[in-house]
This record gives sequence, structure tokens and C-alpha cells, in this order.
Amino acid sequence: MTTMKKNKTQTSDIFSLGQVFSGSRTHPESLGRGTHSGEGTSPSHGIKFLIVTAVIFSAFMETRAEEFNVVAPDASLTVKVGEDLVLPCFLQPKISAVDMTVKLSRQELNLANRLVHLYEGYKDKDDQQGESYRGRRALFKEELKRGNTSLKLSTVQFSDKGLYQCYVKDKTAYWEDTTIHVEVTEHFKVIGPDAPLIVKVGEDLVLPCSLQHNISAVDKRVKWSRQGQADSIVHLYDYNKDRNDLQMESYRGRTSLFKEELKNGNISLKLSAVEFSDDGVYKCYVEDTSTLLYEGTTVRVGVTTLIQFRAAVGQESTRNHWAQGRNTPWRGCQSLYKDKHNQ
Repeated sequence: MTTMKKNKTQTSDIFSLGQVFSGSRTHPESLGRGTHSGEGTSPSHGIKFLIVTAVIFSAFMETRAEEFNVVAPDASLTVKVGEDLVLPCFLQPKISAVDMTVKLSRQELNLANRLVHLYEGYKDKDDQQGESYRGRRALFKEELKRGNTSLKLSTVQFSDKGLYQCYVKDKTAYWEDTTIHVEVTEHFKVIGPDAPLIVKVGEDLVLPCSLQHNISAVDKRVKWSRQGQADSIVHLYDYNKDRNDLQMESYRGRTSLFKEELKNGNISLKLSAVEFSDDGVYKCYVEDTSTLLYEGTTVRVGVTTLIQFRAAVGQESTRNHWAQGRNTPWRGCQSLYKDKHNQ
């Protein structure tokens, strides 16, 4: 924690004020003394001395009343991605901050993204706030009158780690600040669908997969593979680009990630022109190469051959007829699908 103190009024300024009131450039301690040895103090000089003393004392007390310190923890605050965090910041003594300016900012960021929160003129001002903090921060308004200028930061992101400046200024332009160090740990979780995905041959399919709390995957390794198969890479994204040199031959030119969605933790895979051989279990795997942490989940895909079978038998039917096995031809197709899964 670092604290910088800016005194609004120095003692010398107060003495200067006394000199103006006394009409003399003499130090206040000499006021009321005779100019020659043995001279007494005249009544007018005594009254002047009392007036100047009262003015100096009043100004001194006013200055002392306006002074305060801004305090925060010396130790770093550690939080996990997705959790909420309170950035503690208080005034000492516990004077009201209701009519003050309270600003929290990230000094290491560029000007456009620096401001985290601004309270001024009895209200929040968000017009210059950094985009990544919008809707995620709040002061404890009822606590301002007790000198509590702490900020709540919701759904912490990995990019929130760093140094925060807590700055408080009163109406006389006297101000204090301090810094708070935040460490963020990124224990991410990969989420996929619980139920199998069913698709027809020839259709396109999106295999849903995402990082919990919308953690960015832009700088991570994302690998889709076929479970239980050798040379099983379906799609590989690493070092910020696709790297499919070792991709299975049958998937070449048919897979893609949603690149614009990686920053939001969306690592879903689009599989085009589905083939019957695409049927099976897929693994969605994510690795943070900086920490070597990794997580994964599986997605099961079932592929039907209903369209091709219709063409072969040259008759019209409904999907329900096929699923329920009401016609012998469709029952045969259903049996093929079951055999594929050993059911």
C-alpha cells in the first residue's frame, strides 16, 4: 500500500494570514511587544494580538478538521475468476465521504480503460468508465457517511488483476489516495451438453463447449478429438491460430471454431456436411499454457441415415414412423443405428 498526502494549508500560510491582519510583517510571537527596550504593550496592540490569535487558531482548526487519510490493506487480495471481490478502502478518521469525490482506477491501463468507478456530486458517473467494468462494480452508498469508500467488483475476470488506486477528494480540493493489489487465479471449468446430439447425414452440426464464467480462450490451447481413436485430432487451435497439420483426414475442411467468440469463452466446434462416420464421442479439451492447467469434457454425437434410406426405398414416410419402427424398412434403419452404438 502506498499513500500520498497533499496538505492544503501550511503553517507558514497561517502565519502570513496573521501578518495581514496585524498590518505587520512580524512573526505572530512578537505581536504586542514594544519596539524599544522597556516599552509596555498598548491596549490597541493587545486587542490586535487577541484577534490575530483567534484567526490563526480558527484557521488551524479548520485545516486540521479537513485532513484525513485513505487506508487499505497492505497485503494483496487474491480471488478466483467468477467470484465477487470487495476492494477495501476507508477514511481515517471515519468522516463522511457523501459529499466527496471517490474514484477507483487502474493506473497501468491506457486512459480509455483506466477508470473503474467514479462517484462525484452525490452520484455515480459512468460516462468515462472502462468498458470491461460496466455493470460489475458498486459502492456501498449507505456506508459513505461512515467513511467507507470500498468498492464491490462482481464476477471477477482474469484481466481484473493488477493495481487499483483509491482516490478521495473533499470540497476544498484536499485529497488522499492509496493503492490495492489484486491477484486473480484462473481455475476454469469446461462445460458441454449433458444429452447426446442427434444429426442427419449431410447436415451441419455445432458441438457446444464453453468455459465457465466466460473466461477468454483466445490465448489458450483448444483441442477437439475423437475419444478412443488413434490419430484422433478433429481440430486444434494453439498460439492464437488453427494448427491442423495432424488433423484426421476425414475432417479436413469441415471444422471451424467461432473465432470472435473465443474471447467470451465459447470454444464450440462447427462440423459441416456430417458423415455417418462422424458418429461417436468427442472430447473438448482446453489448456492454459502459462499455468499448465487443463480441463475437458465430452460431447456425444449420434448420426442418422434417414435421408439416404428414403431415397433407396423410394417411398415417403415421417420421422416418427422411423423412430417408432412402424414400417419394416424404417425398422431396419433403426436397427443399423442401434448396432452402431452397441445397444
